[in-house]
Amino acid sequence: MKLAVYVTLLTLITISPAHGIIIRHDVSDKEYQEFGERYSSSVAYIGGCMATLVEPDWLLTAAHCMGGESVDLKTALHLEVPYQVEQIFVHPESDIALVQLKTPVRYGKPATLYNQTDEVGKIVVFVGNGVSGNGRDGLTGEDGNLRGAKNTVIEATKHDLVFLFDTPETATNLEGISGPGDSGGPALVEMNESLYVVGVSAYQKGNGFKEGHYGVEEYYSRVSTHYPWLREIIDNTKPAHVPEH
Repeated sequence: MKLAVYVTLLTLITISPAHGIIIRHDVSDKEYQEFGERYSSSVAYIGGCMATLVEPDWLLTAAHCMGGESVDLKTALHLEVPYQVEQIFVHPESDIALVQLKTPVRYGKPATLYNQTDEVGKIVVFVGNGVSGNGRDGLTGEDGNLRGAKNTVIEATKHDLVFLFDTPETATNLEGISGPGDSGGPALVEMNESLYVVGVSAYQKGNGFKEGHYGVEEYYSRVSTHYPWLREIIDNTKPAHVPEH
């Protein structure tokens, strides 16, 4: 098996994408926006999707975001600054991908790739700026505002982390899930004053509920399972830029 499968092979991947951050109906949207802003230096945008900065010149995102003739995969945005893409690596079996940039981003705060298998029960942070809404009313529209939300890992399969959009009675204080346009975004965990990325937004299951409503399940590609592949790509790929002396 080759180390990396490039974007041209994405036609073989069939995944229903997770679609901005959907919030609680009983909590101020301003709180979600202020929370999301705390993580703005750790996320980027490419191909109409979210991505996580994991090295100064590497982004982590979803494989299903790396396809489509009308999608711009030559440029990524970080803090509204464009950066040229050097190359893209797509996992051959899972909805996860790496993007190498031609130059390191400025003012970025990379998240560390998580390699432990103790994710169940952890509270994570989702970050996104796609279509928003709330658990009672569903999708309400897209305003381009970055939001952050919390959720809890309820299950870990070999390839995915599973989350449930809980009702306010059992939810976290800033409970939420991803919405349309947030695919590829991170599930972040803060530990010991360090930021880790444990998952990548991949797809949802409605469980009989409409998109964006309480009761929907969310699936994130599990970083710990793919850690060896991710590190091999990053550690064995020649930097695109030449450091100045």
